[in-house]
Amino acid sequence: MFMTIQSFPHDNKAESASNSGCMIFISGILAVYQTIFAFLVLQQTDIVMKLAFRAEVQAVIAGFWAAMFMIATVTLVRHKPYALRYSGWLLITFVVYNLLKMFVFAQADYDRNRLAILTILSAAIIIVPLLLVLPTKARNQE
Repeated sequence: MFMTIQSFPHDNKAESASNSGCMIFISGILAVYQTIFAFLVLQQTDIVMKLAFRAEVQAVIAGFWAAMFMIATVTLVRHKPYALRYSGWLLITFVVYNLLKMFVFAQADYDRNRLAILTILSAAIIIVPLLLVLPTKARNQE
């Protein structure tokens, strides 16, 4: 009587496994990177003084992203039905956050001059997870 709607339907299991493997790698790398960044920010306060936020705030933000990417990696490894969608949106949010941070806090001419290329690269990075997040059927119908 009631139809069950899967959160991320796939016709092709190989494509699903390939997409998950890619996202497991990306989210795992970002989890490790953010964890290392959180520790480095707290240890090298002289370098951090040039950043937009205080060292403690940067460490908390990096810890938050590390935790979110660790959760994403675990859900992907456990093959949860929502894992690919969650990871894709998390990656998009992370890229947008970093791009906005660059736009708001870019002070040096060097940073301001590279905003255009960073915007283009960020858009390209966002397109990949969006393609992974969109259901295969929806892409085939377009």
